[in-house]
Parts: sequence; C-alpha cells; structure tokens
Amino acid sequence: MSCSYCQQLIPALPGQNYCSRHQHRPEAVRSNAFFLRTKRLYSGEHQSRWAFRAVLSGYQAVESNAHRHTLDQSNYLITPQGVHYQTEIQAEQDVELIVVGFHPEFFQTAFAQIPQTTEYLLNKPDWTTTAIPAFWETSYPRTPVFNAILSQYKQLILNRSGSAQELEELSANLINQIAANHQTAEARASLIPAKKPAVREELFRRLQIARSYMESQLDQQLGLEQIAAAACLSPFHFLRLFKAVFQLSPMQYLAQTRIKKAKYLLANSNEAVASIAEAVSFTDQGAFARWFKRHTGQTPSGIRLN
Repeated sequence: MSCSYCQQLIPALPGQNYCSRHQHRPEAVRSNAFFLRTKRLYSGEHQSRWAFRAVLSGYQAVESNAHRHTLDQSNYLITPQGVHYQTEIQAEQDVELIVVGFHPEFFQTAFAQIPQTTEYLLNKPDWTTTAIPAFWETSYPRTPVFNAILSQYKQLILNRSGSAQELEELSANLINQIAANHQTAEARASLIPAKKPAVREELFRRLQIARSYMESQLDQQLGLEQIAAAACLSPFHFLRLFKAVFQLSPMQYLAQTRIKKAKYLLANSNEAVASIAEAVSFTDQGAFARWFKRHTGQTPSGIRLN
C-alpha cells in the first residue's frame, strides 16, 4: 500500500515503492528510483529513507527538518533516513523530478568505502562502517555529470528497460558524485576563518540554512538583518562569512537567484509580467523591468519573445 503521492511516482523497479505512511521498515525495501511529471503536487508529511531529490525542469519546494528548500535544474537535496519532509509543486508547465531512494545498508556501505584505498579494500572486501558524513540542511549544486546520470535514470524508468543490476550500478555512480560534491562543500567550509573544525562546520551549516532561506523566499523583501537572523548570526558576522565562502554578498546572491527564476518564468509560463515581478519581490512592474535590464541587458518582454 502507498499514499496518493507515492502512487504517482513511476518506479524503476515495480513493487519496490516505499511509503512511510504504510511501510515503516525502509530496510525491507531495496534501492529504487522514481520519476514524476506534474504541474500540481502536494505530498503531505512523510518520513524519508536516505534519498536524493532533484528536478529536471521547473521548480519544486521541499520542506525537511522544518527548513524549506527550493529545487531547480541547478541543485539537488539529500534527505537522510528518518527525516520528516513534505514536497509541493505548483506550476503552469510540467515539472519533472527524479527521486532515488537508497536501501540504508547500500547507501552506508557505498558511501563509507569511497575514501578507502584500493589496497585496503582488496584486503578487506567485506569491510563496512557506520560512518556517513553529516549532510548539511541545504541543497547542493549539480555538475554536468549529475545531469548525465539523471538523464540515464529518466531513460531507464520511462523505457522500463532496466534491470536491478543496472539500477544498482547507476545508483553507485550517483553516490560517487554525491561524495565528490560533499568533499567540495567541505573545502568551501574550510574558507571560514575559525580554528576549530566543529566551529567551521557549524558556521557553514548556518550559512547554508540562510542560503536555502533566501532561495525559498524570493517573493519577499529580504534585508541583511532578516537573512542573518535565519542563520542565527549577527548581520556583520554573517555578511563577512557569506562573502568568504560564496564569493558573493548575500544581496548579490539573492539578485542572481531572482534573475534565474524570473528568466525561467518569462520563458516557460504565460503569467503576466506583473505577476512574475511579484514572484521575485517587486510590487512595481516598471521597477522590475529596470532592475531586470540592469542585470541582464534585456527587457522582460525581450526574454518572452525569444
């Protein structure tokens, strides 16, 4: 049995769906991948197993651990096992999404073996560990390799041509990329000027929470003090740390993210320009048009015509 949300997901392996509302033992269900194309979606609250979530087109809102995240074609989200989450989509054009749910043992073993040397694993082929690095409460940037893997998932699911072995191999490739990306994030966290690793990790976690907060509040007028409060940091401290880690000020990052969403809506929806302006925090259409041209060199109507 599964709920209406889980029933909409098209699985790579039939009969291997996991729905926390009806199945409370994720270890009883093997790793699987799911595809969904929809304009409207509301999942209600679920409890996740280890899962990778990404969209191939459009925007998806995901709330996990009481933090709201916005997924688009440039990022992905990891929801750890046991985390409560809910997801929502409201769009004019179809949004395509991929969810890869991992059997706990598969995720744990694959992720833990990545940093070990070939020689070590050769001598201990059955080596396992419970060590999985902490995933910060944030979305992570996607690389072209991620996009290629997601295209393979989509093809495998929709063609119904894949085997359990092919899915396992593809999932292992995905975990390798997740691990590499996590190491890149850790390197970025090292830019924080703090001596103790635990302090750097905590500050980076707070910066990521603030970044996700900005991405999920594009329609609101956000000031530095309000964003810093989401990170539980003073405005001055937050500004300095954010620039050190992301090489942009919070307002520059916010403008960049708003431009991306405005461009998407102009090109992929029939919404009035005034409505799109409101979606990126402008109540005045003229002010939005001037701001948009200053940042892109084009007018909103020019983007729509193209």
